[in-house]
Amino acid sequence: MTYTEALAFLDGFANYERKPPAHYGRKTYSLRRMVELVRELGDPQERYQTVHVAGSKGKGSTAAMMAHVLRCAGKRVGLYTSPHLVRFGERIRIDGAEIEEEAFIDLVQEIQPALDAFREQGVTYFEALTAIALLHFARQEVDAAVLEVGLGGRLDATNVVRPACCCITTLDLEHTDRLGTNLVEIAREKAGVIKRGVPCVTTCLASARGTVIEDAARARGAPLRRLGIEFQLETRKDERPRGNSLVTVYGDEWKYSEMEIGLLGWHQRINAAGVVAMAELLKRQGIWIEEEAVREGLRSVSWPGRLQRIEGRPLVVMDCAHSKASALSLRSSVEELFGEKDRRIGLVGFLSDKDYRVFLEILGPLMDGWIVTEPNSPRARNAEEVADFLRGRQGQGATVDVRTRQDALDAARKEAGPGGLVLVTGSVYLVGEMLARGGTGE
Repeated sequence: MTYTEALAFLDGFANYERKPPAHYGRKTYSLRRMVELVRELGDPQERYQTVHVAGSKGKGSTAAMMAHVLRCAGKRVGLYTSPHLVRFGERIRIDGAEIEEEAFIDLVQEIQPALDAFREQGVTYFEALTAIALLHFARQEVDAAVLEVGLGGRLDATNVVRPACCCITTLDLEHTDRLGTNLVEIAREKAGVIKRGVPCVTTCLASARGTVIEDAARARGAPLRRLGIEFQLETRKDERPRGNSLVTVYGDEWKYSEMEIGLLGWHQRINAAGVVAMAELLKRQGIWIEEEAVREGLRSVSWPGRLQRIEGRPLVVMDCAHSKASALSLRSSVEELFGEKDRRIGLVGFLSDKDYRVFLEILGPLMDGWIVTEPNSPRARNAEEVADFLRGRQGQGATVDVRTRQDALDAARKEAGPGGLVLVTGSVYLVGEMLARGGTGE
């Protein structure tokens, strides 16, 4: 089996990243087959500690920060995230290194009989990939693995773990066909990651979570740490040339003063606060993390595609925002960090299940022009539809042009001019391809 053949074998299962569930007919959502699948593989997830991160926004960044903090504490750490930006191997990493092609091929071939046996039960692409990640981490003898939930939480394939702690980040309306049509229903799905007696950190606002997360933690006897209640965040601008945020995070019995956060944006300060709270919870379970490891981990973490700066003239900033909440965070970050640019051009593309109208209404006042294209996905929304909406906005006063993915970035740079800013956003898939085309996909 070649690497291409291994990837093709996995693509033979229902892949909701590429096509909506309706394409595959009626599906029964259940965690049972995933439980049975990993049991068939010897329950590899029980051979190391895990940290489980759910949420609508910020869960990938939080997972990356947590993994890097654990690495700085001297641990051998696995990190499982989705989707990838540029290379498939980004999804499964150990100590920052992507899974090697040969290791991936070996694992696919090893579990192929088990996957084939579960094919009739409707095993999915994400379930198969999660099983491979869990087995890989066990084979490589990691000390800990940080797992980002793929979708929801309660029925997500990653929810077969019993973690040392879990985290629920910002909530937003998303995947309403599967998670629920309001924040209460979505919060209930996310709260499904809370296990009996396992501590949980949440950084989502009380107005978004209602009492759902509190009720779930109480019912399961899980200690809960809430931002703004059990732990607090203070922040100020660093006046040094790097200009990153300095944050102070503290609880009743601990305090981390003026830590530098390597990732840009207000939302990353909130994510960092959750990581600090988790580090404190892990200490209580014997997973010792020195304060210096927390500081260094948050300062030096890298997470491409999240307010990622590509220096040059014009400056290019890439961000995977694609929802209302992420658009609001992105707008405040652009105003704070790049408000002085001569001309700001938005390079955007969306998937068909995203509310692009709300997204563009939020970012519209910042932009002097738009380049619209289509992400490289079967679920991409038609670029002309998006462009027509932008042209029809009253008082927009901005130029709008539709381009192919091949020339969209060059067109946006030309439109922005040497003193301007190009903001690439709207889709993880679009940002990934533009990173690759821009030569910064490392």
